[in-house]
Amino acid sequence: MKKYAVVTGATSGIGKSFAVLFARRKYPVILIGRKADVLEEMTKMLSRISGKECIYLAGDLSNAGQVEKIAKALKKYPISFFVNNAGFGTYGPFLGQNEKQVEDMIAVNVAALTRLSHAVLGQMQKQRYGHLVNVASIAAFMPNPYGSTYAATKAYVRSFSEALYQEVKNSPVTVTILCPGPTKTNFGKRSGMGRSRFFVRMMSADKVAWKGYRAACLGKRCVVPGFLNKLSVALVQIFPKNIVLKVVMWALTPVKKYRKIRKLSLNRAFRL
Repeated sequence: MKKYAVVTGATSGIGKSFAVLFARRKYPVILIGRKADVLEEMTKMLSRISGKECIYLAGDLSNAGQVEKIAKALKKYPISFFVNNAGFGTYGPFLGQNEKQVEDMIAVNVAALTRLSHAVLGQMQKQRYGHLVNVASIAAFMPNPYGSTYAATKAYVRSFSEALYQEVKNSPVTVTILCPGPTKTNFGKRSGMGRSRFFVRMMSADKVAWKGYRAACLGKRCVVPGFLNKLSVALVQIFPKNIVLKVVMWALTPVKKYRKIRKLSLNRAFRL
């Protein structure tokens, strides 16, 4: 019986690295994402690498109806690994952010991840095997001024996944939370966070995916890849919250033209 590896948000970054990693380990891979044309090309590439037939399920994870269709479609596949990687971030003063974009982010980062976790974990429990990897962020450990809603969604992923880990701990199924720091992907550019001091030092997506895969195989609860990321997480749990907030705000402040950007964002927000 073929046991599949499933990756959401698989067309770039950490998700793509996970997909290639699984293909190299001869798993048939199921890709989940929005862009059907990109997914089709990727499945062809992964099929050549793995020697197995790889497929894709196209859908917008900000749409609850499409998430439900994907959850139902996955029922017919025996799944060994499921990586909830899909997600995106918004950046800037909260009042200056696009409301629809924030709502979509919560739908993808929280609602879709929760629904797919429910579907997949139930399936894995029946199979008596499987690894669920939910991708959070080191932002899950600290409030992020200028990334407030993004960090809140990742804090949800961390808390939710830690509870699931404990619930299934005595079963053959595992739940692992992957909490990367700044990574060499398009995330920084798309979200705008790439302009901040936070993105000065970055890990490769391949290394992050490998750390997550290895942690899942070992049944670990949580993995924070990279020494500096581990140190950051440790420090924010030691220092007083008011200091943490100031440091994180400084790190997430755009390096250039911040005052002008902030003024424009706030003015635009108050005109809405």
